[in-house]
Amino acid sequence: MKKIISTMFVAVAVALCSYPSIALGKGLDDLSDQNPEVKDPDSKTGDEAAPAANAATGETATTTATNQAPVSHEGAMHQKLTFSTSFGWVYASRSEGDWRGSGMSDLTVGYRYLTMSPKLSLVGTYRYAPVNVVGEIDGNSYRGVWESHYFGSKADYKLNSKIVVTGGMEAGYVLVYLTPTDGLETASKHEDNGVSITLGGGADYLMTENGAFTIGPRLNAGFGSFNTVQVAASAGFMF
Repeated sequence: MKKIISTMFVAVAVALCSYPSIALGKGLDDLSDQNPEVKDPDSKTGDEAAPAANAATGETATTTATNQAPVSHEGAMHQKLTFSTSFGWVYASRSEGDWRGSGMSDLTVGYRYLTMSPKLSLVGTYRYAPVNVVGEIDGNSYRGVWESHYFGSKADYKLNSKIVVTGGMEAGYVLVYLTPTDGLETASKHEDNGVSITLGGGADYLMTENGAFTIGPRLNAGFGSFNTVQVAASAGFMF
């Protein structure tokens, strides 16, 4: 009897000793399956999934980047349209009468229509150039304005990074407006309009890096029904 009890005691002791190791091993297996570092071999990261998604739609990263190229916002007028004004001394005369100029200012609009090289370009121009005059003709004294409208073309040559020389030719129509100073009525023949051809030139100093603002001297000489010589200082703006 004692032998049987001893045998049962030994068997129970062996079972109790072996059970914790079995339970511990089972718990480790469960924890191992839940470890975030253990990944499903079939799963893919975001970087790995992106090419697959692009492949499914027939697109690649390169194609997407190409389709998103930057769009230029510069219009057709960029670095072509210019406005300038000048003011200075003027000599004025015409074939009949004794006239003199008392001042002249002008306003010019230009458009660069041809770039022949990085240094040379051609610019079409319109110039509004009124001349204040006083004079005497056929015994009548007047003061008034010779209002000139010129159309022409000029060449701009970039001498260096700061200086541009310019020169061109214009053809204009001159409108005459006179007011008598002696109390007599204005004779209509004294207000006859006419034409003028002008040759002019000068230089521009670039005040900004992109040439948006310039200043410089101007010399214009006009011939025809009206003769003018203008020496002026000019300021220009480019857009």
